[in-house]
Amino acid sequence: MQIPDQRALSAIGLTAPVAVGYVPLGLVFGLLFVQAGGAPWLAVLSSVIVFAGAAQFMMVPMLAAGLPVSAILFATLVINLRHVFYGLPLALAVSSYAGRKGGPVLVAVPDGYAARSLRDDINQLGSVTAELFPDWEILPYDLYSPHPDLISRRLDLLARLPGMN
Repeated sequence: MQIPDQRALSAIGLTAPVAVGYVPLGLVFGLLFVQAGGAPWLAVLSSVIVFAGAAQFMMVPMLAAGLPVSAILFATLVINLRHVFYGLPLALAVSSYAGRKGGPVLVAVPDGYAARSLRDDINQLGSVTAELFPDWEILPYDLYSPHPDLISRRLDLLARLPGMN
């Protein structure tokens, strides 16, 4: 018997909290999909292939209404077009504006993936440097404080802000 190495255990520890959120959503989607008339194996297959929560849940009433697969694919494309705006066009626009302004520019995006993607795209362009100001990762009514590392990263960026160009 082979003992799992530290990297595998670390990966499991890092992904377990994500699975806690995705597994219930996947179960709800599967139940709705089957209730709408889809085959259980097709619910699993679409979860593996589509992996777009909004598109998956949009697909359920469309299937129940008997719409063709082409209509569902088109609607999925339209829903996911929003990601185009977080790509290179937005990075070019922000980079250009920041270069003209000559100082820090704040850009708000809806989620962590979009923030990291935009930061990486801007840094790839090379004309300006983008920093990520992490969110608190807690809600106002939570009874605990943000992680100290998160507070440190935020304070570090705020301290460096006056010297940024």
